[in-house]
Amino acid sequence: MTSRLAHRVTPRAEIPLTATQYVVLGHLASPYPVPRIAQFMTVSPTTVRTHIRAIYRALEVTSRAEAVDKARALGLLAHPGGLA
Repeated sequence: MTSRLAHRVTPRAEIPLTATQYVVLGHLASPYPVPRIAQFMTVSPTTVRTHIRAIYRALEVTSRAEAVDKARALGLLAHPGGLA
């Protein structure tokens, strides 16, 4: 008997994001606006926006909601309620 996890692909190797971009991606799943995310990360809002653009390109999406949905589908973010 094989587990469900045996069939999962490790998407991190396929999605070229930096460690900082993964942090930003995690914040995108929150309700916080970009200026607040910048405060959390102690960087400027412009820097956060630059990372967001790179994330959108890597995930081939055009919005925050699409980025979060696709990241969850690829296993890059946990689903709400802790579902993987």
